[in-house]
Amino acid sequence: MDQLSEVEYLVKKINSHILDIFDKVKKELDKRDWLKPLIDKYGAEGNIPWKERRELLFREVIREIRNNESSVLKEALLNMFAQWIYAKRLLFGFLKISDSDLDVYLGALKRLHERRMYPDSFVIWNPTHGSFKKDVIIKLLNINEKDVEVFVKAMDIGFYLSRVLGNISPLVLLVILLPTIDKKNKFLYLKEGEAALKLFMIKDYWYSFVEKRALPDIEHWEFWRSFIANVREEEF
Repeated sequence: MDQLSEVEYLVKKINSHILDIFDKVKKELDKRDWLKPLIDKYGAEGNIPWKERRELLFREVIREIRNNESSVLKEALLNMFAQWIYAKRLLFGFLKISDSDLDVYLGALKRLHERRMYPDSFVIWNPTHGSFKKDVIIKLLNINEKDVEVFVKAMDIGFYLSRVLGNISPLVLLVILLPTIDKKNKFLYLKEGEAALKLFMIKDYWYSFVEKRALPDIEHWEFWRSFIANVREEEF
């Protein structure tokens, strides 16, 4: 198994476990009608803004786990954290990047969207295309030649992340589950959660640029930024 395939395998394994845990917790929440306060506030479930619904759900999940602490669950989550850290180390080794690089490459992709620098025609991006990639960036996107390497690297990273990252289960692990069940290491998990968020944003910004040629779901990612900040400041 090559390095990237191992990352893909580990992330899929983590995603499967986290979805299973989250689903079990939510089934417990559904037994006690956790949405009632928002239904009373807005008159009907369909009227509830998605941000408020999601925030309440996450907070109810946190409360459920906190009130039913389990050593078995804690051990399972810590094991998944170790798997994530290992997968991330493999991924960063393959991409030849570090945490400190993420803002640079995310910033490059943000710039493409902010300036609506979408290609007029269909683009097939392939990291193995060597110098041809530079020509695409310079000519198609009208990027200054001195900045081209950053944009090429950002596009390459987005390509690979679109392959290995599936759903946002790692964010649920790092931002919701682990800080709740292992409070003394909350800030460690949130730091990793912020890095994971940037990876998912790079993936989405790349996909939205190449495939959709439209803005990514910025509100979705801003919600996660805000939620991480709130978890950091709060005492559970």
